[in-house]
Amino acid sequence: MARYPLREDQGAARDEGRGLFRVPSLRNVALTAPYFHNGSVNDLAEAVRIMATSQAGALLNEDARAGKQVRWQAQTERLEIAQPRVLTARDIEDIVAFLHALTTDRFAKAKTGAPP
Repeated sequence: MARYPLREDQGAARDEGRGLFRVPSLRNVALTAPYFHNGSVNDLAEAVRIMATSQAGALLNEDARAGKQVRWQAQTERLEIAQPRVLTARDIEDIVAFLHALTTDRFAKAKTGAPP
């Protein structure tokens, strides 16, 4: 994730709160690259990998840190040992396939210039 400057952008609401962004719909997401607020990622699978690790706290199956982790649990207000969620390459492929399923043929044709 270090190769994408995602943490440098403070968002649109600079005075009201850092890190606030307008989030677009996932409809036709397979055709709307580049991804993220700064347009730094062109590949949908790479965007899924980044979101899984940065937002959902998952680890990729090739990640060497895939052991147990200590996390703060707000419900119990204590630190607990947790087994992280691990995403396999197949999981990433399945998520990308689902996102492709949200794409309409009409939008795809309009994007390529083909008649609807």
